[in-house]
Amino acid sequence: MRIVTLFFRTSVKTGAHKRYLELLTEFNKIGHEVLLLHWKDVTYQLPKVQRISFSQKINYHTNDYIECFTIICNRNKIKKEIKNADCIFVFGEGNFLQALLISKILGNIPIITAVRSNFVEAAIKVQKAFVVNSIIRKSLRYINLKRLVLLEKLILKKSQGIILQTEYDARSILQRNPRSTTHYEIVPNSINASWIKENTAEKNRSTVCRKLIYVGSIGKRKGFYFLFTAVRKLIEEGYDISLEVCGKGRKTKLYRKKVQKNNEVKKRIIFSGHVKDVLNRIAKSDLLVIPSVYDSFPNVIFEAVKVGTPVIGSNTGGIPTMLEKEELLFSPADSISIYEKLKKLYKSPEEYKKIKEICNNRQHTYDFDWAKNISTSIQRCLDSR
Repeated sequence: MRIVTLFFRTSVKTGAHKRYLELLTEFNKIGHEVLLLHWKDVTYQLPKVQRISFSQKINYHTNDYIECFTIICNRNKIKKEIKNADCIFVFGEGNFLQALLISKILGNIPIITAVRSNFVEAAIKVQKAFVVNSIIRKSLRYINLKRLVLLEKLILKKSQGIILQTEYDARSILQRNPRSTTHYEIVPNSINASWIKENTAEKNRSTVCRKLIYVGSIGKRKGFYFLFTAVRKLIEEGYDISLEVCGKGRKTKLYRKKVQKNNEVKKRIIFSGHVKDVLNRIAKSDLLVIPSVYDSFPNVIFEAVKVGTPVIGSNTGGIPTMLEKEELLFSPADSISIYEKLKKLYKSPEEYKKIKEICNNRQHTYDFDWAKNISTSIQRCLDSR
């Protein structure tokens, strides 16, 4: 297949970014021709991927409007350099409008969309978890939710097929769009990403639960507030427990101020920001906690499982599909549920050993050729016309 892709980021900042770019390289290895549209000044390398670069016409932080404007300005270049493409492959809803424009420029070639997040349900759950009283903020939330609902409908209407990560996401999206006849495929993430598969981190050897780690952005959807509240309560009650926070967000300064109010909390909740050696840090921790209000398929669970560090997470979205067992789950958006789960693991080395064994046994479930499965699903979507 000759596949058109796009990635309008100048650097790789998330696990999803890394997975996408690695997927394009793997597509090449199994015989597909990949054409990537991107900004001119980038910091990542993609061997054997044909690249078509653009200069930003507006010197401003990139967004959907700037990217669409750039595509329109370069429509002749796109027509000239892209011939006989089989499809446009979109990885995540964030680039769908851009893909729609490119499809029009290239004569309405089919779009296959990998929907990486159940973004409508995520927005609904975040709104329920964090109530606001301001009329202005309520109105903005309402407008944003309507925008996301329209985007979801547009993706279903204009995509030749969609690729989802879990049956849960498929049921959720189709319940909101019962008239949709769009072909869909289910392909979960694989544990075989190169930075996970070839990691040099020392394997975890913990026998008790004392040192916790959180990896992700400090925002509402990731549910950091609920983990922070639970851990702070345990520390204030005298438990010998700590939390390392690897990640940043708009609320980082607020949480840094909160820990200043108690010296013991200040010593035990450490904000490390973005770190390069995340696998080593996970390996040296006793437990990874995923407190998301909603999450489709967090890559960091695979990273922890690969180095032998046990994981517990919210019973929401794709997390229960990944972790499966009740012993590894707690109620979403519920700091008391997290508190009780952590206290139980702290007090019982036997329970901690049990969840560690459960996590180690989950490795084999997601050990498969991800690029090959995605490629097969793209072809099935195209054949469904």
